[in-house]
Amino acid sequence: MAARTALILLLFLSMFSFACAQPAGYIHTNDYYAVSFDGEGDAIVRAKLIIENTSDHNIEAITLQMPENSIIYYVVQESPQFEKLKFTTMRSADYLDVKIQLANEIKEGGRASIVIIYKVPHLAKKGVLGDFSFEFKTIIDKQAILTERVRVAINVQPGYYLKGAKSEVNYKPDFFSEVQAAKIAGAEMPQIYRKYYDVEYARGLVKWAYSLDQFESFTVRGHYSENPLALYWPEILGSVAFFSMVIVAILLAFKKLSLRKMVAGLMQNGFLAVFTASFLDALALLFLSFLFAVIGEGVFRYISNPFLALLFIFIVMISLAVAMLLPAYWLYKKHSVVHAVAAVLLTLVFLFVMIYVYSVFFHESFRMIQSF
Repeated sequence: MAARTALILLLFLSMFSFACAQPAGYIHTNDYYAVSFDGEGDAIVRAKLIIENTSDHNIEAITLQMPENSIIYYVVQESPQFEKLKFTTMRSADYLDVKIQLANEIKEGGRASIVIIYKVPHLAKKGVLGDFSFEFKTIIDKQAILTERVRVAINVQPGYYLKGAKSEVNYKPDFFSEVQAAKIAGAEMPQIYRKYYDVEYARGLVKWAYSLDQFESFTVRGHYSENPLALYWPEILGSVAFFSMVIVAILLAFKKLSLRKMVAGLMQNGFLAVFTASFLDALALLFLSFLFAVIGEGVFRYISNPFLALLFIFIVMISLAVAMLLPAYWLYKKHSVVHAVAAVLLTLVFLFVMIYVYSVFFHESFRMIQSF
């Protein structure tokens, strides 16, 4: 019994001594990612890792864990000049382990910025409607004990729509082509690196994460497509269902409570008739404008015939004119020409107010939400 106790105590002391002998790991104070997706689902990533050495030894190399099919174009260390780094890779079933040899070791209490440009082929998967869904995961540093803050900015190439954010390309269009990538791999630093350096200021769909522990990564999911209808069809169907339910409820209320005569009496009042007709007409015009804008995007993207394009514009103009003048004509027949003119002017006023309220409140609120 005593021998067993002594053996257990010896094993415990050995484990404790081994743990104490292990040097404390370093931390990532800030990691920045600028991710750009193309029409084939490939992701081009510019990652900037800011490392602070909180251990008791100098850091000469780091080992990173990346997606298994990653293609690394180059790695740069800012110290303070931009120096191209050598690296070796080892692929496994799920990951690509990348060992990077630093040009200048990070001394105790020191900092260094490492920038990696890499590609992850077919990271976004194409759906049945032609939309792409992606799940981007940040790099894992096996020796880092903490990542304090991560910023990921997702973007798409021109001609595509990114759900939840405005797409803004902040690099040269041919920068990430295969031919250009081969040139970059053999180019001299820091000229090319400086040209595409502002990773931390990249815009688009921006997401943040804080206090990631060792072996943890940050995942950002999203969708993009050439056709906005493929992105927002759930919202569109939900809106149609909601308004349909409202209309059905109103009709049932009319039938059950016999409100038809009451509404007809209110319509006899010229002022109430003009006010109600103008407000509803403004709502209808906004809905038609949105619908024509979505349809027109596809028309002008896929139809090159100028006659058909002009025909579409003509149809839009006629439809909006009819929607504008039909309530005015009804008021002219029901009341007078003065009521009809007043309805047209008041409809324009309602349109201006609705657009202004949307741009000031809804758009600003959405922009503030994105900034967090």
